[in-house]
Amino acid sequence: MTWISRSSLPRNRFSRTLKGNATVTRSASGKLHILPRHSWTTTSPLAASQKSPVDSSPGSSPDADAADTAEATPERGEQWRLKQVSRGTSTDPQKEEEGHQLEERLAAQEMRLQRLQEQIAVRAVIQPQQDWQREKEAYRLEHELYKEKSSRERQTLRSQVSALKDELLRQRQEQTLLREKHQREMEAALRTQQGKTSQDEQLLRARHAKELEQTRETLRHQHELDLERETTAFQVFCKEQEEYFHSRLQQQAEETQLAVERQQERVRREQFVQLDALYTVVLQETERRRQLEGTESADRQALFHTVHHHQLVARLSRQVRRLETEKESILANFSVQNKTWEKYCNDLQEEYNDALRHAEEEVSRLLVGMEHLKKEDTPRSSAAHGRDVACDPIGQKEVHYETALSIVQEPSALPVEETATVYVSPTDAYWKKVCARLQSEVESLQAAERAHLSSQATLTQENTRLLAQLHTLQSEQTSRQQAEQEKENLLRTLHSLKDDLQHKDDALDQLEEEAREKLEEKRCRIALLEEELALQREEREKSVAQSVAYKEEVEQTKKQLAELEEKFKVVWWQCCGSGQADEGEPMMSPPLSWQDSTPNATLLSTLPLHKKINEKDKLLQSLRLERQELVQGLTVARDQLLRSAAIEEQLQRRVGEMEQSVQQLKEEKRKWEEKCNVLEESYKQKQKQTWQTFVQIMGEAAP
Repeated sequence: MTWISRSSLPRNRFSRTLKGNATVTRSASGKLHILPRHSWTTTSPLAASQKSPVDSSPGSSPDADAADTAEATPERGEQWRLKQVSRGTSTDPQKEEEGHQLEERLAAQEMRLQRLQEQIAVRAVIQPQQDWQREKEAYRLEHELYKEKSSRERQTLRSQVSALKDELLRQRQEQTLLREKHQREMEAALRTQQGKTSQDEQLLRARHAKELEQTRETLRHQHELDLERETTAFQVFCKEQEEYFHSRLQQQAEETQLAVERQQERVRREQFVQLDALYTVVLQETERRRQLEGTESADRQALFHTVHHHQLVARLSRQVRRLETEKESILANFSVQNKTWEKYCNDLQEEYNDALRHAEEEVSRLLVGMEHLKKEDTPRSSAAHGRDVACDPIGQKEVHYETALSIVQEPSALPVEETATVYVSPTDAYWKKVCARLQSEVESLQAAERAHLSSQATLTQENTRLLAQLHTLQSEQTSRQQAEQEKENLLRTLHSLKDDLQHKDDALDQLEEEAREKLEEKRCRIALLEEELALQREEREKSVAQSVAYKEEVEQTKKQLAELEEKFKVVWWQCCGSGQADEGEPMMSPPLSWQDSTPNATLLSTLPLHKKINEKDKLLQSLRLERQELVQGLTVARDQLLRSAAIEEQLQRRVGEMEQSVQQLKEEKRKWEEKCNVLEESYKQKQKQTWQTFVQIMGEAAP
């Protein structure tokens, strides 16, 4: 903070703004203070007195002020300058409070971080088991929901099937009723029309029949063209679908065959690798064990060379027999697994062949239905015309009448000059008139007969059309029934696969529980064996220490005995020498019992110790063998679990593929149903148009 005093400034002003970012303030004593503009906004004398520590100090005097003013006056020609400078620090309480709050937040975040680390450590210990239980529970819930969903779908499918059956029965009844009604109406109309007929009406009917025949021919031609177009399109579509399905099935078969071969090769390689690894591990273990036994036998070769040699031979023979049995068991397991895998591959091949056979039957059934539709929709106009020409007695009469008229009218074929001179008799004229009248009657009868035949042809065509429609409906019903049956079969197979998966999951759960129980038992057994091994090691160390102490004692006793023997010999020789010198007898040697007593005693004392050491070695070997057997059992259980997991994944993949195939079949069925519905609607519209035109023609023909 800086300040400056000037006496030349006016006394009646509190503040004055300088150049730059500063403000000049005046205190009560008359001093001027320069303050930053951003630090204080009010420059009252009270604030200046509170914020200037130098002004409030007792060292400030009016003489100093006068000196300052004398130095800072502008009359002397000198510019004002800073006189007193105080470099102090001002603390902001708000910033200090913010700093304290920041420190508290940092401390709280550190505490929270420590707690989170502790929670993470606890979760890392507890989380895997909880996740496994949660996944198991979620899988069970999902399975239950899937069961409920499948049951609901089955019920809905059954209800839909029953509704479709009821609808088909109702449509059949309606069709029979409509057919009977139309037949009765047609018969009644024909009866009324035949009762009201006359010669004029017959002419009108002939004209209308011609128009109807023309319209019918045009409609029939158009219908034939539409039918040919639709049949060609349907044939092309069927061929494309057949080629697509055939190529797809061949591709799937090749892919499955390649996948099966790859899986078999991989399984064989893995099994051979496992066998090689197992053999190498067993050989390494036997080599290491042999080395250890060699080192131990080298240490104790001086004491029990023969016994250890026999034990080593027996142990090696047992190890060889055990390795042979393990090899046989491994080969038996490999053969069993190979048989199961071949059986599984054969089952897959059979299912694939069944699917191919089913697809071929479906394609053949569709082709047969197409050919049947083509045969039924072929026009029968040629046969009708042949039948009309063959069974036409009036036409034969017309031929006779035409021959008669030609015979009668032969003279009229002459030139005009000759007819003018020819005389015509009245009988000839009469017969000419009669022939003309008969010819007109024959023409009218022929027209009536043609109208009657055309009406009969329309009736027969309508009957054939109704029969064809009935056959198509029956074929559609049978196809729908077959589709429903196939759908039920697929659902049944899907449910059976799901049941098999459930059984396999239960079996896997049981195997997992049994494996866990066995692992717990093996772990307990290993812990007990380790405890026993530790105790036996302690006992062995104690026995070794005792044997060392005993050896030291034996050596000391040997030394003492040697000293005593020497002393005894000296005393003996002295006694014997003094006694036998007088008698002249030879000197006696000391008894042999003194010479051979100590080595026999040492051998007898070391025999129990060797027995104990051999027993402990046997126990250690048995413990090692049990431990190896436990390790082998654990590896076998792990391999079984991995194999079961792989089989489960394959089954799940297979179920997914079956569900996809079911969905594809459903979509194809839906497409075919839509196409059939479109064809039915178009056919119904055409039928409706033909009936409308026929009714209009009949209404126009009515009087």
